[in-house]
Amino acid sequence: MHLRWAIIAGLLPVAFILGGCGQRGTLSMPPGHSPQVKPETSRVMPDRQDLMNPPSQARPDRTQDILLHSTVRTEDYFDLPPR
Repeated sequence: MHLRWAIIAGLLPVAFILGGCGQRGTLSMPPGHSPQVKPETSRVMPDRQDLMNPPSQARPDRTQDILLHSTVRTEDYFDLPPR
């Protein structure tokens, strides 16, 4: 009998937590709060589209580092097998 109540008491909080997962509604900012803070180095406040597109420094272009031909590796004296 005590085991049944222990299981119910353990599952009840889980049911409440999972019950809140399916709620859908619009998100809004609390009154008196701004959605974002202007960066110190920026002259203007970035809009949503500017924040969604990363700058070129965040996503650099791929460099052409591909090998065009194979070369024979030289002997490496520090490439030791594990002990």
